[in-house]
Amino acid sequence: MLNISNYILVKKDCLWQDWFTNSWEKQFIKTIEDFTSQLFTKSVFYADSVKDVNSTREVTHEQVKQASEIITRSFNKNQKTKLQIIWQISEYILTGIAGIWWWNLDKQWGILALVISMALAVILISYRLSTSNKE
Repeated sequence: MLNISNYILVKKDCLWQDWFTNSWEKQFIKTIEDFTSQLFTKSVFYADSVKDVNSTREVTHEQVKQASEIITRSFNKNQKTKLQIIWQISEYILTGIAGIWWWNLDKQWGILALVISMALAVILISYRLSTSNKE
């Protein structure tokens, strides 16, 4: 594995001029090193995936750009808000309730409860799926 920190030069005096604290400086440098390491690894991966078997590896501008876009697109991608978590739990609960009401279809309130709980569950699931496709 390549040690990226040997290849990165950060002018720390510039960070202090811009009011970076000591802990912020360390986190800033670590983030740069992590990003650079990922960028290097993914760029090499993309170069290897398109090279001919008998040729040497050549990392191009496009492969570095592609790797950068993949890395930056992954930031905050999997973080759900509290509302999204509550809605997803509600989907499961409403679906479970619909299953319980299924056994009471011989009663008028059972049919009504089944229809309402299924309708709400379908609305919540549809909303979640439609918003997740936009991301």
